[in-house]
Amino acid sequence: MDSGPSARPIDSLVWSSSPIPQTDSLAAPLPNLARSDSLSPAVQHILVSSHKASTRKIYRSKWKHFACWASGQGIDPLVAPIHNILEFLSTFFHEDASTSTIRVQLVTISNFHVGEGGPTVMSHRLCRAFMKGTFHLRPPIQDPFFPWNLNLMLSQLYATTLRTSFNVFT
Repeated sequence: MDSGPSARPIDSLVWSSSPIPQTDSLAAPLPNLARSDSLSPAVQHILVSSHKASTRKIYRSKWKHFACWASGQGIDPLVAPIHNILEFLSTFFHEDASTSTIRVQLVTISNFHVGEGGPTVMSHRLCRAFMKGTFHLRPPIQDPFFPWNLNLMLSQLYATTLRTSFNVFT
């Protein structure tokens, strides 16, 4: 029997202990791409593995935050309406979170949200407009300095040193 990584049960990937979507709002269900009754646990395992363990850990944390908020509002996070998701995201904006931070939260919700057969949360026109608005209202801070390349810097110093050395000897 193979005991390598491909033989691990899907619950070892820490999305959920069940391949069936859960209604326990604090447990991260399987991501949308692996959620289907027609997929075997082995295929679900491979699909869930499309995200690194570190990404799954971040998604679990972000999902738990959203699920707690939604539960407090009396909303099932798996089927939360877009307007409720936007209200949740606006709390981050009003707490001065960066657009990038808000986007990570939106990607996480989109990854688990069941929806109603329409577009994913991330591609919904209101969510796209919301993210565009956060970008315009709070643009990312640009680094005032140009990035520098160590190899280029060293090669220029080396060339300058050689020219200087050559001029001393001529």
